[in-house]
Amino acid sequence: MVLAILLLLSPFSVSAGGNADVKVPLDERSIGQEEAILSPAEAAMSAVPLNGRPLVRFGFLKPMLAYGENNYQPGETDIRRPLVAHLRRMMPDVHFQFVEYELPALSEAVKRHEVDYALMSAGQYVELRSYGAYALATVYTARFPDPNRFTAALFVTTADHPEIQTIADMKGARAVFNSQANFINYQLPLAAIANAGFNPDRFFFKQHFTNDKPQEVLRLLLERKADIGVFRVCEYETLIAKWPQLKQSFRPTALVSGGNQSCLRSTELFPGWTVALTTDNMAPQLTKRMVETILAMPIDPSSGMGWSVATEFSRVNDVFHVLRIGPYAYLRDWTLSRIWRDFWPLIAAALALLAGFVFHSVSVERLAQSRARELNDAYVRQREIEDKALKTEERLAALSRLGVVSQLSSIFAHEMGQPLSAIRYRARALKTLLAAPTERRDLMNDCLKTIDAQSAKAARILQKVRAYAKGETSREAPVRLDLLVETAAADLRRSGRLTVPTRVKTVEVEIPGDELELGLAVLNILKNAAEAAAGGINGEDGASVRVNLSANGRCARLQVVNTGRRLAPGELERHMAPMSSEKKEGIGLGIVIIQSIAEAHGGSFSLRALEAGGAEAVLELPLKFEGEAADREIQETCDVKKSMPSGLAPNTLDNKEEPKK
Repeated sequence: MVLAILLLLSPFSVSAGGNADVKVPLDERSIGQEEAILSPAEAAMSAVPLNGRPLVRFGFLKPMLAYGENNYQPGETDIRRPLVAHLRRMMPDVHFQFVEYELPALSEAVKRHEVDYALMSAGQYVELRSYGAYALATVYTARFPDPNRFTAALFVTTADHPEIQTIADMKGARAVFNSQANFINYQLPLAAIANAGFNPDRFFFKQHFTNDKPQEVLRLLLERKADIGVFRVCEYETLIAKWPQLKQSFRPTALVSGGNQSCLRSTELFPGWTVALTTDNMAPQLTKRMVETILAMPIDPSSGMGWSVATEFSRVNDVFHVLRIGPYAYLRDWTLSRIWRDFWPLIAAALALLAGFVFHSVSVERLAQSRARELNDAYVRQREIEDKALKTEERLAALSRLGVVSQLSSIFAHEMGQPLSAIRYRARALKTLLAAPTERRDLMNDCLKTIDAQSAKAARILQKVRAYAKGETSREAPVRLDLLVETAAADLRRSGRLTVPTRVKTVEVEIPGDELELGLAVLNILKNAAEAAAGGINGEDGASVRVNLSANGRCARLQVVNTGRRLAPGELERHMAPMSSEKKEGIGLGIVIIQSIAEAHGGSFSLRALEAGGAEAVLELPLKFEGEAADREIQETCDVKKSMPSGLAPNTLDNKEEPKK
């Protein structure tokens, strides 16, 4: 059936003059009174007043031949022929030249003032007002008696699109129109789309145009090449009246209710065909006669057609404004207002993103500044702590040196006693030899040599003290560690500080170092062990000290174990903290001195409490010490114990508060 309908539409023909029995092809024109209507070329050849009568050039818009050569409104009566006949009859003293133009050509003729009056659509008239066009009269009919409510547009879809009910449902569809320049068929429906809140320029997926062949609109809909067809008011009903079998295939949609319902429509009604003055050199008296003659034209009894004055061309103007065409085409220029109007969602989103970015940046900047202040404050506090720790360490080092000098004084007194005693003894002997009657030069020379040697020894001892006090000591001289251990044990026994049974076991061990410092470290270890053993839970009953010196090829290891009472947890750390001596004559630096001397020689010192009571002290020193690289190698090969309490471990003094004096 669809194929038959398409075949019917293809050789499309219409009746001439409303006679259904007479068919004429669309590309032919009837012959008769219309011979007086000229083409633009013919009019240019005969634009001369005739018999002294004034020449009036009257332009007509060429009708769509689908509805007759002189009919502008589908389903309505002829408009052009009655008007031509009435003007000639009522104004015989005027030489009228009636010229027929295509839609664009009529606009150009008005702009060039090639016509004096013109019959055109209300949309074309409003578009040409800026060129001097002035409305004189507007047509009305019995079907549309109000000249302000005469024409409209209609959306039509096929029956297989029940989902299309409103203008919003048409978004993204394919649409077909008669002409893009047509006010009624194209501009009015797009204005309705714009008034519905959509952008008419991007509303339809695709647009087709039939070059003013409305039957092609139906064909494209049936062939499913379009989803929406647009007709001028009453055009759809006229086509369905010709082919009633098509009615079931189509469905008008987005209909407007209320008002004049003579024909279906999807837009508001607007003023219709209008006669306008289109030149500024026409005599006012002649124009007055034209207006009076047109408005006095008798009403057609069959159609009710007549002429009146339309007053609502501003609504037509609004169509151009909302579409930004014609006199408002400048609104399509890229101005700030247009950019905002067309892209305000994107601009608003961009501004929101920008505001969010600015807010985020400000927040991050504030957070960064706050964090920077916190880090700066923390850095300042850390520097203050480090400075305080450094000063404390320097103070402890100074006190340590003072403690070493103080403790070394007894050793120095002992060491100095030997050369001084020898010198004193040799001086007395020399005095005796000098008083003797017989000169014993050999004995005298021997005494002088001894005095000289012992004086040199005393000078060396004194220089050692002075160098150590100034921090100019050397730790590279060979030192017999076994002799230092034995000497320290013997000195403690002679001084009465080592009273408990003591077992000393040594092997010959020579290490690089400072003899005085190492001697002091060994002396302090043995002295602390002796005092701890002597102060045991049963006094000296069962108290003992075991001293063992060994070497493993790379390290010398001095182990000193003393008996004594069992220490409570934390008690060892408390007793060994710097400046915490409980001895009346102590200054609390013994452990610090031992630890400092051990580290200065590349070794280590550890102290731990024994389960059975007492403690074990271990001093480990490298047999060869050549700086940091050797120190790392020794640390890897020597069995260095890290059992020092947390407060005495190496480099832990950096973070301790300055001790109270």
